[in-house]
Amino acid sequence: MSVKKSAITKGLFTLIIITFIAASAILFLAQRNISSDDPQILVASQKISKALIMRVLDRIESIFGDTSYAPTPFDSADFSYADLSHPYFEKIRNDKRVAHFYVNGTDPIDVADAIAMREYLRDLFPHGAASTSFINTNVLEMIDAAEQGEKFLCGNISKMLVQLIQAGGTQARTVGLQAKHSGHVVVELWSKQFNKWVTLDPDYNVHYTDTTGEPLSALEIFEMSQDSKKINNIKPVKGKSSNTLYKSDSRLVDLFYKNGVAINFYNRWVDKNYPRRHPARSPSIMAFYVGDSTVDKLYYKHDSQNVENQVLEKLYSNPAEYSFADQ
Repeated sequence: MSVKKSAITKGLFTLIIITFIAASAILFLAQRNISSDDPQILVASQKISKALIMRVLDRIESIFGDTSYAPTPFDSADFSYADLSHPYFEKIRNDKRVAHFYVNGTDPIDVADAIAMREYLRDLFPHGAASTSFINTNVLEMIDAAEQGEKFLCGNISKMLVQLIQAGGTQARTVGLQAKHSGHVVVELWSKQFNKWVTLDPDYNVHYTDTTGEPLSALEIFEMSQDSKKINNIKPVKGKSSNTLYKSDSRLVDLFYKNGVAINFYNRWVDKNYPRRHPARSPSIMAFYVGDSTVDKLYYKHDSQNVENQVLEKLYSNPAEYSFADQ
């Protein structure tokens, strides 16, 4: 009996030590300005779910970080998307490397323009982990880094594409795609041409249309992927860059979209570049998850007074309805 107790005690002690080491490592990472694309997270996610790590980090940050109120589209008139009149967007438009995207003057960027921007970014650098964090860095500085050999993963290239689109007078945002042990980030922009949100994947250099050729939103792809017949009506349209990740046998819809999407409200890296721990930057506050994962539904908090279809109707409405009352 004593031998058995000793073994149990030893096992508990080992578990406590492992838990302490893991918690210390996570706390250490939480005190650094990291994002889900950072090398530290990528190394850790080889053994542990990347999504789980980011959830734990966010919980730690909610304890130690800024807990001030952050308005969402559902509970406050103070919420707004990015201020597209910010001087940095003019700086983007005047940058000789990307100025050709804005030759139409006051006409807002639409899907075809955004696809050209996506192609430009995918040509600029191959897929790969960045050597440092670019969480508080904007697109022109990231282009500078890419020209010096830096690589970026899905989160960073998506932020770059969002800002190029925003500089052309069009609202855009990122969408997180949820797989069992990994995640992916894509872009949605508001299309005046199609009067809807449309998704582009700059990392894989692909977007999706229905059988009529109309581009789809992330939510539409998710909803169609739940039907065994409709999923076949999702048609990939890949880019031409030699760095394009999408291949004929890529199953991104099955792998990512089918498992759930998290629509991010925060797109204000330029006019409100909040620090990493600010609640307005936290995906647990500033995103809405659609899918079957109970864990993700708990993680992505939202106003319990709203039912899902009402929330989605608001999220997929014209972003022009949101004012800039907080500026």
